Amino acid sequence: MSKKEHIEVIREFTDYIVNFVEQPRPEMGNMPVCPFARKARLDSSMRIEVMELTSGAITPHLTSLARESSLDLIICVHPEKNGLSYGEVYRLAGELNELLPALNILALAGHPDDPFNIDGLYTRREPYPNIQLLRRDVGERAYRSLESSGYYDRWTEENFRDLIPMMSKCPVLPPKAC
Repeated sequence: MSKKEHIEVIREFTDYIVNFVEQPRPEMGNMPVCPFARKARLDSSMRIEVMELTSGAITPHLTSLARESSLDLIICVHPEKNGLSYGEVYRLAGELNELLPALNILALAGHPDDPFNIDGLYTRREPYPNIQLLRRDVGERAYRSLESSGYYDRWTEENFRDLIPMMSKCPVLPPKAC
């Protein structure tokens, strides 16, 4: 992939974040899909990297996330929209989550064909297959800060279970969903 193509993937993914993820939605209690995305983008506490989605390609980014205290999220984006299936991306997230708890990191998956939705709003249908490496404590704080906001009012128990598939423990989620 050329540098120009690499930059285009990042631009397209960033546009998706700005124009969808950061916009208020009635299905999310009139809050954005991710109420923290805009601040993270503007504060540079998130980074988008284009790479083949393999555990070998993602592993070096784990040390970056562990080392850089100002970084909370690395979005590892596959360079081809149809390069990996939904199942392949979620299996990879599950494999990574077997290894990551000791590092205080959580792997979340996104895919253009992801069926996850809240009241018909497909919140994880991202333009490219991706793995998001999130500091677990940041995710836990985010969840707790939204509990009484109305953000989760339309979520079903299935939505909570499907948010982080293949995890044996789900400390970010409410006990009823685990």
